[in-house]
Amino acid sequence: MNEPFDLGRAVASAQNALSEDRIDEADALCNLILQNRPAFPPAEFFLAVIASKRGDNLSAIERLRAIVRADPNALEAADWLANLLREHGEFEESMRLSAHLIRMRPGNPGALSSMGLTCLAAGQAFKAVEFLQQAVTLAPNIPAFHFQLAQALEQLGRIDDSAAEYLKAITIVPNAAMLHEALGRMLYQSGSHARGLEHLKKAVELTPTRDGLILLATSLADDGKHAEAEPHFVRAIQIDPYSALSYEQFGYTLQILGRFDEAEQNLNRSVELDPAPAGPYLGIASLKKMTEADLPFIAQLEAIAADTGRTKVDLRKINYALGKAFAEVGQFEHAMQRFDLANEYAFETFLKRVPFDRKVYREWIDAQISIFTPEFFRKHRNLGSDSQIPILVVGMVRSGTTLTDQILCSHPQIRGAGELMYWLDPPRTDLIRPLLAGRLFPAELRAAAIEYLELLEQSNPGSPRVTDKMPLNFTSLGLVHLLFPNARIIHSRRNPIDTCLSVYMTPFEGGSEFFYDRQSIVDAYREYQRMMAHWRKTLPQDRFLEIDYEELVRDKEAVTRTMVSFCGLEWDDVCMRHQENTRSVRTPSWWQVRQPVYSTSIDRWRVYEPWLREFEALLVRS
Repeated sequence: MNEPFDLGRAVASAQNALSEDRIDEADALCNLILQNRPAFPPAEFFLAVIASKRGDNLSAIERLRAIVRADPNALEAADWLANLLREHGEFEESMRLSAHLIRMRPGNPGALSSMGLTCLAAGQAFKAVEFLQQAVTLAPNIPAFHFQLAQALEQLGRIDDSAAEYLKAITIVPNAAMLHEALGRMLYQSGSHARGLEHLKKAVELTPTRDGLILLATSLADDGKHAEAEPHFVRAIQIDPYSALSYEQFGYTLQILGRFDEAEQNLNRSVELDPAPAGPYLGIASLKKMTEADLPFIAQLEAIAADTGRTKVDLRKINYALGKAFAEVGQFEHAMQRFDLANEYAFETFLKRVPFDRKVYREWIDAQISIFTPEFFRKHRNLGSDSQIPILVVGMVRSGTTLTDQILCSHPQIRGAGELMYWLDPPRTDLIRPLLAGRLFPAELRAAAIEYLELLEQSNPGSPRVTDKMPLNFTSLGLVHLLFPNARIIHSRRNPIDTCLSVYMTPFEGGSEFFYDRQSIVDAYREYQRMMAHWRKTLPQDRFLEIDYEELVRDKEAVTRTMVSFCGLEWDDVCMRHQENTRSVRTPSWWQVRQPVYSTSIDRWRVYEPWLREFEALLVRS
């Protein structure tokens, strides 16, 4: 005789199986319950949870909707349904359910949290903060609520408040890697690199996941710490040897470190694992000079460029790669066509097709010319620092500044800080504007000088000379000389047409407002020439040195000796072996400066003469 069906025991068994993730067993028990008690709500609820755990959220949502329609007081089902609807993007219904839960459970932090999360997902961060702050107040010891509030505050740009909430959660659960990772990412992306890296390192120390290691490694690389990033890339690949992204990002770091063969191997492996992303193809094309043997690779790039389903971001990268490849195999017309396409896509993706405003740029140059005169510098000669540490290497972009910097930094008493944005950021440019009205703020100016020296010291402690190789600092030399009258300024000049063509052919990631359009590049170059003509007349000759890229290539030793002497240092033969310098190079010239000096970039414009168009205005014919 069959044993009578025990509903309570069956429900308990199903619940136990579900809690232990014995999904098939729970499913069978629930169906057995429904055979004996059709539409029994607990069994229907368990089956909805089972569907969700199996990834079938649509079925789960329909079951839960039926339960809630039949019984509005089925609050657990309503809670699950609100969360699933939020994940499915059905925010309005999710909010209605969350509001119902708040009414039915007054003072319940979970209901408030659910509403806050839905508001956040719907892009209503202000409302999200309102509900999540209530949840935190009611349950201050629940780390998840602090985490959720931190995310909402971050979305509003309230970085300090968000960091405080992340830290409250970490105080409750100090060893939660997820919290350290989230806080570290936010701090790093908001500019607090040192604090951000500290938490990212703590996260991988606690739980070394692939994604956490990649986040740490890419952040270190972005911060210029490529050698420190390397072991984290290696570890991420050990954890997941089939992650294309890991190989791609590691490849970029290796190329910056000058280890080109290893970089190519990693980028090729990335393409093998996932041929869709465009970045690795551009990386591979950038790693070496293309020859006839690379025609199959070029054909592969052409096929990708013809894919109409590709994004403009992808097409920008592929067309830059094709432009470089065609140029190196001597197909110059095809190369220029590809560079034109690449710049079209870059102009749209980076600059949103907003044209360069030469009038505003000219007015800024005019303002500097009017302010910074020899009389002005004499009048305020005791305002700044007497430090001789800074060496600024300036010029138009792609004028040879990276080569100049690499040679200088080969000297044992010179180190490089890279391309610092310090003098171009608004806090410094805003120091110039009051001068137009004859107002001077000595305290703020001296504070800027101290901060800059600290920045140089941070990256190169104890070095007697440190270079700042930001080419566009040519617009800031008046402020620099005012605050650092003993700083050396080296201006690298190059043939105008070669310079501007190189700007047009370089795959920058973002960049200045005059990039990506031929006439804008020409207009910006004209203003650069005016600015440098003023500094040439205004700055002392023992603080301002001009070198020609072409002369540096033709007689490297003579020009280098002049630069070293100008910097107040003794000659060292190691300066003649700049290509052996193992420092990381993050500019687009990272490959060139690892090679001995070569002359193929001189008069490069000649092979493109039939297709120069707007650039012809800059031709300097010999």
